[in-house]
Amino acid sequence: MSNNDSHVFDARYFDGRVAHAQPARVWFHGGELVMLLRASGARTWPLAQLRVAEQVQHAPQVVMLPHGASLQLPGEAAGFAEALAAQGVRPGLVQRLQRAWAASAAALLLLVGLVAWCWLVGLPLAADWMVERMPPAWEQRLGAQVLETLDRRSLLPSGLDPGQRERLARRFAQLARQQTPGLVVRVEFRRSRDGSPNAFALPGGTIVLLDQLVDFAEHDDDVVLGVLAHELGHQQHRHMTRSLVRGLGNMALAGLLWGDYSSVASNATALLGMLSHSREAEEEADGFALRALVDSGIGVEGLADFFERVDEKYGDSMPEWLATHPAGADRAQRLRDAADAVGR
Repeated sequence: MSNNDSHVFDARYFDGRVAHAQPARVWFHGGELVMLLRASGARTWPLAQLRVAEQVQHAPQVVMLPHGASLQLPGEAAGFAEALAAQGVRPGLVQRLQRAWAASAAALLLLVGLVAWCWLVGLPLAADWMVERMPPAWEQRLGAQVLETLDRRSLLPSGLDPGQRERLARRFAQLARQQTPGLVVRVEFRRSRDGSPNAFALPGGTIVLLDQLVDFAEHDDDVVLGVLAHELGHQQHRHMTRSLVRGLGNMALAGLLWGDYSSVASNATALLGMLSHSREAEEEADGFALRALVDSGIGVEGLADFFERVDEKYGDSMPEWLATHPAGADRAQRLRDAADAVGR
């Protein structure tokens, strides 16, 4: 009998039927694991019938036995790993990495790099791929569900004069037919609970216009149509669907890394955050709105003044929906320059 064969270890035995542990003593002998229980004597198992769990530092070492039974040895059981090695049982990957700090550091860096790549590159690529293949009916259903959530948590029925609502909806529908033929869009009028001036596009062709924005535009229909034309640009390029799918993907990844994300998914504030767009998308929508206004013969001076007043009122404390927009003064100047270039 070798030294390793004679080394005896204290353990706790679980028979797989009851949760109560029995004190045991175990050792290796002749290619088998021998266990001695005070009440029932000795039992043996060939090494081929054992499954040794990965050893996490300072945690108990678990050896799975046939028929659901198991042994637990204290994490500090000196010599058990060596005894296993002497019997030809190699340590698992986790144990080997714990003993090689350089490999552990490399694995950690690799994991961080993989998560960063997924966050910055992989998820946007996957979201764009999904959006390009998403059936219109799915997109409309997604937009309806988002609006339903916002109606429950953040929005109230509009208090605008019905005549003004009908007039704005009619003029916007005419602009949309001219600029985006074949694209089905509609305006939904709401009022914000928190009083913020806002307009945003939802997946599937819905644009939400809040009373507070109409008030901030001093009920100038041309200014409001300019804002709606900007949101129509988001619809044309499907920016909102991409943002929402990317946001949900980010939340799913965060859920995998840090735990449950279901409560965030149902939060209206989180949904509004997902409906924000990148600066590139905002500039693309601005360009679309400018062309639409010029083509429709709508003056841009009122919209340029609106952007400047947004800057004056909010400055560095922009509402979330405006946070990624270019500076109001820059947008106003681009509008005026473009209008001068076409003589409008």
